[in-house]
Formats: sequence, C-alpha cells, structure tokens
Amino acid sequence: MSEPVRLWQDASIFQLVGGLIAHAKYRVYVEMYELGRRDIVSVMAGDRLGGADVRVVTDPTINASRVSLDALQRSGVAARFYPVDDTAHQIDHVKLLIADDKAVVGGMNWGAHSDRNHDYVLETSDAVEVDRLLRIFEQDWALAGGQPRLVPVDMASRVAQTAPGEEIRHLLAAGFDGLRSAGVPVRWYPVPPGTLLHAKIGLFDSELLLGSANWTYSGLDVNHELDVETQDPQAVAAYESRFRLDWERSPV
Repeated sequence: MSEPVRLWQDASIFQLVGGLIAHAKYRVYVEMYELGRRDIVSVMAGDRLGGADVRVVTDPTINASRVSLDALQRSGVAARFYPVDDTAHQIDHVKLLIADDKAVVGGMNWGAHSDRNHDYVLETSDAVEVDRLLRIFEQDWALAGGQPRLVPVDMASRVAQTAPGEEIRHLLAAGFDGLRSAGVPVRWYPVPPGTLLHAKIGLFDSELLLGSANWTYSGLDVNHELDVETQDPQAVAAYESRFRLDWERSPV
C-alpha cells in the first residue's frame, strides 16, 4: 500500500506529474502559474485521457500560459484565466494538480525549463486533504468564470526590461545580512548557471511547510498562493536529508 504523502524534488516532479495526468481516469484539474511544458499540455489536449474531466486555470500575465491556454481551448479542454488584479500587480502563483484521488501542491512551475530548478512538491492521497484542495480549485474555477484583467502592454514591457533577478538579489541580500547580524547561521545556495533555487519550504520542529508563496510582501499579502503543511515522518526526513546536503555544499 502506497504512503498517503510523499515529497518530490527537482526534475523527478515531472515524472510524477506526467504519470498522474496520463493515467487519470475521471478528472484532471490544474491550476498553474507558468504553463509552458508542451509535453504536458499535449497530453491534456489529446485523446489519451478518454472521458476524464479536464479543467485548467492559469495566469494571464505569463505569455507561455496564454499560448498553452489557447492550445487547450482549441482542443476542446475547459481552460480559464484566473482574474488577477493587475492594478495591485497580483498574480495567480498557485501550482496545483488534482488527478483522480491524488493531489500535488508545491513550488514547481510547469515552464519549458522548470525541470532545471531546485524545487519541491508534496503528493497526497489523503482523502480529507484532497477534498480541501478540490474545494479550493472549484472556488478558483468559479472565480475564473469572469473576464481576466489582462496586463497592459506597457506594463509587460517595463517588467521585461528589468534586469533578471535584480530586485530579488537586493531583497535576499537585505534578509541575509539581517539574519546574520542577529546570529542566525545563513548561507548562499550555489545556484548552477541556468537554474534557480525556486523552493519555498521550511521545517519548523516537526511541521513541514511548502508551496508557491515566496516570503515577501507580494507573496504573503498580494498574490493568489497555495501552501500545504505536513508532519508526515517520511516527508520530513526526506527534506531534512536534502537540506543537510544543500547546507554542506553552500559557502559560508
């Protein structure tokens, strides 16, 4: 009998996601910020899912997500944009998959190169948790029934012209220095070229918290986000093991 909860890391996440979608029998519900993996989109848009109910909610501010939504709609899949409030620079940053009686939540986007990133998701077959996540998806699906507030072209241009990661580096540097000055051990993760430390995860005693939300004002107060928590011993042990490895290879 399989465990009700399992923590997945990095590129292996797409083995999980691809398998769950391809073998779904009666439902595939997706809410995804960056939806740019053609292999996953083609499976959802194809005939291999038979009579499964396929529904997709995505973010209108990401070009790859717009392209994927158009492809899904042209194939007959029910797909909608989440109605973000672009006046507040809000995004639908959720990463959620519900396939039959399982759900996957975490920080991994489904972008063309997301499999290069260091990230986590939690797979759960716990009936109570899957039902809770299903109600969240149904709520967002209903909200997405209206017209999205698309990002104006001039705003998109300003975002595109920002140096990649510049603001994030400034924010992290301030947090890094503040923690270190308070006596908290802090290290920089050695990010290989072309990848990101994209994880949003923390262990607090025996409680593991992970999901889509960055620990910033936008992540915690503006965006539409989704995190989950677990005390599952195997998930906690898997994270502790990987964290120790990351800590040891990160420069002081």
